[in-house]
Amino acid sequence: KRTVTGINTLTQGINGNNSQNPDTCVHMPDVWNYNDGSETQCTVNFGNNPTFGGYVGISSFYTDGNGRGRFKYEVPSGFLSLHRENLPEPAILKPGDHFKPVIYEGDGLDCHEIRVGFQPDLIITLWRNADDNRVVWDSVRGSNRFWYLNATNAETISTNGIKAVGPAGYTVGNWNNMNDGSDDDYVAYCWKAGNKTIPNSEGSINTLISVNKTAGFSICGYTGTNSNGTLGHGLGKVPKFAIFKGRGDTGNGAVYHWRIGSTHVLRISTNDAKDDENTAFADTDPTDKLFTLGTWAGTQINGCPMISYIWAEIEGFSKFDSYTGNGSLNGPFVYCGFKPAWIMYKQTGSGENWECFDSARDTRNPRLYGFKMNTNDAETDDIVDSTRRYGIDFLSNGFCIRSTATRVNASGKEYIFAAFAEAPYKYANAD
Repeated sequence: KRTVTGINTLTQGINGNNSQNPDTCVHMPDVWNYNDGSETQCTVNFGNNPTFGGYVGISSFYTDGNGRGRFKYEVPSGFLSLHRENLPEPAILKPGDHFKPVIYEGDGLDCHEIRVGFQPDLIITLWRNADDNRVVWDSVRGSNRFWYLNATNAETISTNGIKAVGPAGYTVGNWNNMNDGSDDDYVAYCWKAGNKTIPNSEGSINTLISVNKTAGFSICGYTGTNSNGTLGHGLGKVPKFAIFKGRGDTGNGAVYHWRIGSTHVLRISTNDAKDDENTAFADTDPTDKLFTLGTWAGTQINGCPMISYIWAEIEGFSKFDSYTGNGSLNGPFVYCGFKPAWIMYKQTGSGENWECFDSARDTRNPRLYGFKMNTNDAETDDIVDSTRRYGIDFLSNGFCIRSTATRVNASGKEYIFAAFAEAPYKYANAD
């Protein structure tokens, strides 16, 4: 005889009764009991079901070592109930103080204020309803200097771009890439670094950096040389993700991701597969102080001013990792330790685009409206041959792929990603 029963938990954002719930994507293990050759499914108490669904009586109950949960039997030492308060306190309680996706509508005026909630040091702006470049600005290079994430152009100058930056956000002019007219929608991805620049001479190449150790983010400006060298990044932690660009160079920007290692490189402005290029990072992994560069044009050009954005992973705030596709609408669940605000991913082994999703433009699951970051395409939804397919679910503790598209979920293929938090897992709710 086989009976089916529920599983109860106390964890916030988890529904233990439905492992296929797209808002949670929690896959509970099956527990089986065999009695005289018959098979029965058991009732399990993770801290909120001491009577096991009313099958047993209790006159009192036990708690875990932190005084939480309700158990019929004594809890072994070192074990805790599934309760939010048993989760560790996050290093960053409010991720929105360090990273935030911001949506706004253009007005075509020369002074348009964008409220972020902090003073941004890196801003990537995308025009949502028109084909246009992905404009990158940072505080180390200055207010009038921009480069395009999706193109190989050298740095450009516009006095109508970012006019001013302040404690709560920034002001843009009437440059169409950032503020064309009243019917035009934009999204800006904003990171906080150090709000100031300081010199760093720890490496063989002197750098000018703006660093936010709390959030694991550093912007490094430097001048390239004609030999292998090292940059002092100031993070005090080993970087896991980085983007490099020659400011005066008409070539591709380079991407380092720890999952493909220092022996390989990706190009941010193309859909190329990872390249086994020993002159990008000199086949040397970064350390908590230094980032090693070779003489590849994407990372270092003799006499050319360069810029790099370098991230270390902060638990509960950022995640840089990889997953393997399964080709199913019920795709891989990827644990991040937080509810994402932004995810960018790339298949490493074939010509698929860099693509990103965020919680500002698409507020409910499944997230369908992505950006191809290495193109100038407007935002698009996950529609193939007139059939809408799921995109990505943003969950309280990570994300789950809901697409069979090869750019995000080809069976057996590796995808690297970068993700930043909207809320740490302990305080997150599923949509």
